[in-house]
Amino acid sequence: EQRIHIQHRLQTAYDFFTETLQLYRVDELIFCFNGGKDCTVLLDILMRYCRTQNIPSQNIPMLYIESDDSFSEIDQFVARCVTVYNVKLIKYKDSLKQALTNMTEDMPLIKAVFVGSRNTDPHCDQLQPMQKTDNDWPDIMRLNPLLEWSYHDIWNYIHIYKVPYCSLYAQGYTSIGYKSNTLPNPHLKRSTLSNAVLGACCFKPAWELADPAQERAGR
Repeated sequence: EQRIHIQHRLQTAYDFFTETLQLYRVDELIFCFNGGKDCTVLLDILMRYCRTQNIPSQNIPMLYIESDDSFSEIDQFVARCVTVYNVKLIKYKDSLKQALTNMTEDMPLIKAVFVGSRNTDPHCDQLQPMQKTDNDWPDIMRLNPLLEWSYHDIWNYIHIYKVPYCSLYAQGYTSIGYKSNTLPNPHLKRSTLSNAVLGACCFKPAWELADPAQERAGR
């Protein structure tokens, strides 16, 4: 039943990509990647879809915003994804807003960006599947194919399709931002006894979080 639900989610995303390609050429598209679980699922689905359409993986670039405050595990995972999925990496080092500004100047063909936002993310509850950026941002269409996905949908997809993910999630991190503002989720802390018996990490992995409403409790 879980697998059927995820397959339905996958097909809905495919339908979204098909609709997108009726509005935009492939060379007008880019996807925003930060190494997090949602973007990782988006990357995997997008690359699967590209294979079904014979679109070379290099044709839709990956936009990654570098930061001195990012986890080394995230940087390493991004590099791994570039290799595994054979995508073209475009890097900027600034705020998202400034990076998009620079990107639109450097890559004027780009008109739309795929984003891994879900409607339970902060400020995303009113977001539409296709929505223009705000007026004070670079003029670009945000494409949000995962809006209706739940926290557990994301992890079920990752496990069903054996998708690689950042190692921090196995250490109790459920939502990853910068090093300075991100900790393992306290709701995943193991009891002292079980931790002693396991002799392992003090936190259960991200996919064992019972209440998805606590996803950002470590931030």
